[in-house]
Amino acid sequence: MKKNIVLITIGVMFLSVLLFYKQNNNTYQSIERLTKKGNTIAFMIEQDDGTYKNEEDLPTSMVGYEFNQSKSTCTNGATPSWDSKTNSLRLSLTSKNTSCYLFFGKSQSLKKVEELGLGTPKGDLGESVTGPSCASGTNDSSHSSGDCTLQENGLYAAEDDYGTSYIYRGTVNNNWVKFGQTKDNKDIWWRIIRINGNGTIRLIYSGAGTKEEVADANGYWSKATTSTSSSVSQIGTQAYNTSKDDNAYVGFMYGDTGQSDYNKTHTNTNKSDIMKYLENWYNGTEDFSNNGFNSLNSKAKIDGSTGFCNDREVVTGHGTFAGNGTGTEKSGYAPTGRVWESTSTSYDKSSQEPTLKCANKIRDLFTMSGNEQGKGNGALSVPIGLITSDEVIYSGGFTGQKSYGCWLYTGASYWTMSPFDFDSGANIFIMDGINGYLGYTTVGWTAPGVRPVINLKADTVFVEGGNGTTEKPFVVQEVTE
Repeated sequence: MKKNIVLITIGVMFLSVLLFYKQNNNTYQSIERLTKKGNTIAFMIEQDDGTYKNEEDLPTSMVGYEFNQSKSTCTNGATPSWDSKTNSLRLSLTSKNTSCYLFFGKSQSLKKVEELGLGTPKGDLGESVTGPSCASGTNDSSHSSGDCTLQENGLYAAEDDYGTSYIYRGTVNNNWVKFGQTKDNKDIWWRIIRINGNGTIRLIYSGAGTKEEVADANGYWSKATTSTSSSVSQIGTQAYNTSKDDNAYVGFMYGDTGQSDYNKTHTNTNKSDIMKYLENWYNGTEDFSNNGFNSLNSKAKIDGSTGFCNDREVVTGHGTFAGNGTGTEKSGYAPTGRVWESTSTSYDKSSQEPTLKCANKIRDLFTMSGNEQGKGNGALSVPIGLITSDEVIYSGGFTGQKSYGCWLYTGASYWTMSPFDFDSGANIFIMDGINGYLGYTTVGWTAPGVRPVINLKADTVFVEGGNGTTEKPFVVQEVTE
C-alpha cells in the first residue's frame, strides 16, 4: 500500500506555525533542511466527524487545534513534541529517512463552539488589542451621534489556563442564555462571556424575568430601570469591601491588615463583602430569601473547578507607585500594568495587553476544587465569581476609550474582580456605566452593581432551536434524574 505522506518544505509553510527538528548536537534545523535529507512528514488533522485526514497544511494559525502527542508517531525511534509557546515542532532524530505522522485534534473549546452552533470563530486576538474607532462628533453619553465601534465583532480566540478560549467581542447579539430560575420563579437570563479552554461555558448574569424586562428592543444591552446605579442586569449594588484602608482589601478574599509581609496580607482567610453578597444570592439567603438563585435545581450543571482570577500580582512602575502590596504602601497591581504605561499618570497604551491566564493559580485562581493539583485555590464554597478586567478588555471595553457598542455595556457601572491599585485606599476595576469603558473605583463605593459569573459544565447541552438572540435564546436542557 502506498503511503500518502506530504513532503513539507518552506514553500508551503506560509502559516504562523514554524517547524524545526533537533539534531543529536541539540541544535535545531528548519523543516526544509529536514526534508532535503529524505525525511517526510504527514499532517493528520481531525475532521468534523472525529476522524483524521492527511492535509497538506496545518489549520490557519493553529487556533483551536492541539498537537496529539499520544497519537503522533515517527519511524527510526524519532520522538515528536510540540512547543505551544512558539507553535513549533520538535523532532529528535537519530538517522535520515525518517517518516512522521503528526496528529492535530480540535480543542475541547472549539468542539463546544461547533456543538452549540455559536458560529465560526473569526480569528485569534493574541495578547494585544486596540480600542474602538470613534468618528468625529460621536462619543456622547446620549448615543445620539452614534457609537464608537470596534473593528472586531463576533467570536474570537485567546489562550487561557486551560487551552484556547473563545470570547465574544464587540457588538454582538447572539450570546443570550436562559438558565435557572429565581426563588420567586422568574427565568434568569445570562450572556456568554466565553467558551473556556476546557469546554466549560462562562456566563454573566443579565437579568431575571421576561425578555421585555431584561433587554431593549434591539437586545444589545439591558436597560437601567431607574438610574445608572440600578440596572435589571445586576442582582443589586454592593461595596466590594466596606473597609478600604489596606492593600488586603483588593482581594476577593484577603488576609491580615497592617502587615509588611505580602503573603500574610493576601492569604485567603477572610471573605470580601462582595463574595458574601454573591454567596447569599446563590444560596437564596439574607437579602435574597425571595428572589435569590434557586441553585438547588441548577447546581448539577454548574462547574466548580474552572477558576475566577483575582490577580493580585504586584506591578512595579505604575506611575510613582513602588509599594509591595502590603499595608498602606502605594502599590499597583498586574491588571493595571496591562493597560497603563509605567511612566504615565493616565491610560495611554494605544494597545492594551489582557490575558486570560492567572499568574498565581494557588493564591488567585478561585475554585471549589483543584488546589491539590495546583489548578486553583479551592477557596470557594459556591461556584461563583465576577468578570475580570481582562475579559472586559477582550470583549471590547478598552480602558479609557468610550465604547457603547461593547456588548458588556449596560448603562450601569458594575464590579470586576481585578485589583487596580492602592493609593489613599484600595481600588478595583469596574465597567463604567457612563462611558462604556473599563474604569476603577474605591472598594468602599456602594453604587456599582454586582453581576454574578458562573461556568456551565462542558457537557452542557442547549435545547434545539436557539440561536442566542433575545427572541430565541440558548436554553440549557433540563437535568433529568
